[in-house]
Amino acid sequence: MVMPRDFCMNFEYVKVLSRFFFLSVKLARNLSFNIFLRSSQKLAVNSILLTRKFSLKKIVLASNGIWMYN
Repeated sequence: MVMPRDFCMNFEYVKVLSRFFFLSVKLARNLSFNIFLRSSQKLAVNSILLTRKFSLKKIVLASNGIWMYN
């Protein structure tokens, strides 16, 4: 059985569209994951900076004979 030419062209068109859709979904997922990683890295850096800030404050106050607990 020979398939009509229009059917074959439509099939190729559907294959290209499905591949494009798959790649766009994959790209969107990777972008959202990268944004999540960046925001979590910023959060981690901010928490480290806050910890260092409070630790430095404790050391300065302790050297003056005053103890501060967070």
